[in-house]
Amino acid sequence: VELEEQLCAITGMSAATLQPAAGAAGELTGLLLMRRYHEARGETRTRVIIPGSAHGTNPASVTLGGYQVTTVGTNERGGVDLDSLRAALDDDVAGIMLTNPSTLGLFEEDIVEIAAAVHEVGGLLYYDGANLNAILGIVRPGDMGFDIVHLNLHKTFATPHGGGGPGAGPVAVSKHLVQYLPGPRPVRNSDGTFGWATPEHSIGRIHSWHGNALVLLRAWTYLRLHGADGLLAVAEIAVLNANWIKGQLRGTYDIPYDRPVMHECVVSAETLERETGLRALDVAKRLLELGFHSPTVYFPLIVHEALMIEPPRRCRRARRCPLAHCPRGTRGWGSLRREAGSSYHAGPPRGRGEGCPETGCDLRPATLRPPWRSARRHPALQFVSEPRPRPRPSPLLS
Repeated sequence: VELEEQLCAITGMSAATLQPAAGAAGELTGLLLMRRYHEARGETRTRVIIPGSAHGTNPASVTLGGYQVTTVGTNERGGVDLDSLRAALDDDVAGIMLTNPSTLGLFEEDIVEIAAAVHEVGGLLYYDGANLNAILGIVRPGDMGFDIVHLNLHKTFATPHGGGGPGAGPVAVSKHLVQYLPGPRPVRNSDGTFGWATPEHSIGRIHSWHGNALVLLRAWTYLRLHGADGLLAVAEIAVLNANWIKGQLRGTYDIPYDRPVMHECVVSAETLERETGLRALDVAKRLLELGFHSPTVYFPLIVHEALMIEPPRRCRRARRCPLAHCPRGTRGWGSLRREAGSSYHAGPPRGRGEGCPETGCDLRPATLRPPWRSARRHPALQFVSEPRPRPRPSPLLS
C-alpha cells in the first residue's frame, strides 16, 4: 500500500495496481484498461496512435490488446508532429501511447497541446514509463494530462538499466479509471488495518499472485533510501550526464535532433558509414571488446545508424561509477572516427584481425586467460592498446 501511495505521488495519479510482472505486461494492462473504459461508455474504438519514435514494444502491445496501430510523424525538433496527429484523430481513436522523454531522449515540448487534442475526441493518454527517471521530482505525467501511467520498477527504482532478471510493471491511473483496475488490490482500512478490495468494474486479475514481490520490495527500499531530494538528484544527474556525453561526441558523430536532451542521447554513425564503411554495429562491437557497455544500436528506427547512449544515473562513489571512464571512452569513439577516415581505404588487414571487429571474445575467468596482446586489427579500430579493468559490482548490489 505504501509503495502504491509513493508511486501515485511521483506520477500524479490516483491509484495503482502492482500486479503486472514486467514492462510489457504493464503496457497490456494499460490497453485493457483503455478498452474497458470505452466499453463502459458504450463505444467501440479500434485504433491507438503511437509516434514514429515509440518504444518497440508499443506497437506489439497495441496489437495484442486488439487495436490497430496508427503511426504519426516526427517534427524537425524530434517531437510529435501536431499536424500529423490532428489528421489521425477521430472518434475511432481509443488513445495514444507516448514516452516522455521520448526514445530520442527529448522532452515532448507540445505535450499540453497533444493531451488537449486527444481528450477532445474522447481518447486517453497512456504514458510509457521507460524513461521516467529523467523527470523524477521535476514534473509528473498526471500534470501533463496523462490518464494511464506504466512504470518499470525493475529499471527505474531497483535494477540498473539492462540488468535483466525479473521485473515489475505497475500501472497507475487517474481518478476516472480507478474502478477498472485489476483486483484484488491491497487497501488501507479506516482503522489502520489492511485488507483486499476488488474495484467494481475490474478487468480482473492479470497476474497469478500480486506481482513480483521481491522486485516490489527493492523498489520500495530504493524509494525510502533516496527520498524526494534523492530522486530529484537522480533525474538531474541523469540529464547532466547525457548532455555531457552528447557534447563530447559533437562533431565526431552526427546528432540528428540537436537540442538539449534528457536522460539519454542519440547520435548517428551515418557519416561514418558513408565515408569509411564502418557502421553503428562495428562501433558497438568494438566497444564491447574494450570492456565498455555498448550503446543500443539501430533504435529509434527513425534515426539511420543510430547509437543510443544512456549513461549511469547515480553512484555512491565517483571512482566506482562507470561515468568516470567516459573521457577515455569518448576519446576512443573520436579516435575511431578520425583514424577510420585516414586508414580505411588502405586495404583489408591480414591475419587474426581480418573481418574486424572480431566477436570471439575470451570469456574465461581472468586467471585462465592468456596475457593481453594487441591483435592485428583493422587500423581504424586500434585506438586502445590494452583492455579496460574488469568493472566492479554496482554499489547498489554490493
